[in-house]
Amino acid sequence: MKDEFFTIISHELRTPLTIICSSLQLAYDVYSEEITPNMDKTLSRIDQNCSRLLKLINNILDISKAEAGFLTLNNSDFDIVYVSETILNSSNSYAVSKDIELVFDTDEEEINVTLDKDKYEKILLNLLSNAIKFTPGGRKIIVSLRSEKEYFYLSVKDFGIGIDNDKISCIFDRFSQINTSLSRRAEGTGIGLALVKKIIELMEGTIKVISEVGEGTEFIVKLRKVNEKENHINNYAILTDNINDRINIEFSDIN
Repeated sequence: MKDEFFTIISHELRTPLTIICSSLQLAYDVYSEEITPNMDKTLSRIDQNCSRLLKLINNILDISKAEAGFLTLNNSDFDIVYVSETILNSSNSYAVSKDIELVFDTDEEEINVTLDKDKYEKILLNLLSNAIKFTPGGRKIIVSLRSEKEYFYLSVKDFGIGIDNDKISCIFDRFSQINTSLSRRAEGTGIGLALVKKIIELMEGTIKVISEVGEGTEFIVKLRKVNEKENHINNYAILTDNINDRINIEFSDIN
């Protein structure tokens, strides 16, 4: 009953939220010359919080679908090196604003895969935004890809606050957020990592965590290059297919 309640409420919230987002875009497109600096500051704050709400709603809808068995795969052929590098380049402004260096490391010029591209992007964006959120300024985050015959490995390694060994087992629980002074200052419900694990399991992959308090955390995702499990019904709860808009939504809770 609780899951059904969350799903229904999330659907109901999306309609007025979509209207607010559209109105903001209209204001910038049509009345741009009339917007003063103070008005722009207020509209930007509204826009950021709309994105934060949209991120939460999308995550609740998607994890509810995953637990009900309705989250589906829509596989396509693409170069995962190019897609990953594009996401990192587009996300760099958020890292720079936190004085964090993003590093992309791979020995392969291209790795061709057959996977659900939207869901791979969701995995990487969530792990990346999570790493930026919990990494202090002046440090770096390394995203790396390693290829084997049938599998590839995605690693997102930060040099942030780290996680206690007794807390690692619960970080993939819904609404869980590690209780440290830094994480309490970071926005979010903790639902993102739970969704990431559900998506990876749907793609028949694995995710593991290596962490040391004060030294940092590494998430390692293992996926098949070719996933034959597929369903072309696309129920993915996103407002737009534009990658930059999706990045803005995913990073909207980074202050």
